[in-house]
Amino acid sequence: MMNLRLLFGLLLPLLFSCYHENKPTAVPPEKLLSEQEMIDILTDVQLIEGALTYRRTHRIEQKDFREHAYDQVFTKYGITAHILNENLNYYSTNPGNMEMIYEKVLAKLSRMQGELNEKEKKPASKKD
Repeated sequence: MMNLRLLFGLLLPLLFSCYHENKPTAVPPEKLLSEQEMIDILTDVQLIEGALTYRRTHRIEQKDFREHAYDQVFTKYGITAHILNENLNYYSTNPGNMEMIYEKVLAKLSRMQGELNEKEKKPASKKD
């Protein structure tokens, strides 16, 4: 019985010393985009995806539209698809941070929607 306690007493610390929480270590990409750049880029990406959905549901020809639209975004921000994907992977290692970025993207899109709605109302009220 004494030997069992001694063995248990020696093995227990050994077991706990082997425990290692496996947290992913995020290695920043070579060209790390700031959070604001990610917000701006992802806003433009969401606008493209919205336009693609609109075109698809209204059966509007989409020949080269996606490629051309994404090329414009990449040119505008001086990045490539690879750089964007690396940054998305990097920021995704911190889900809380990525959620905050997407909340800001949604807020920006909502502001843009509100501005468009206001512009549409102004000409209509001038006609009356």
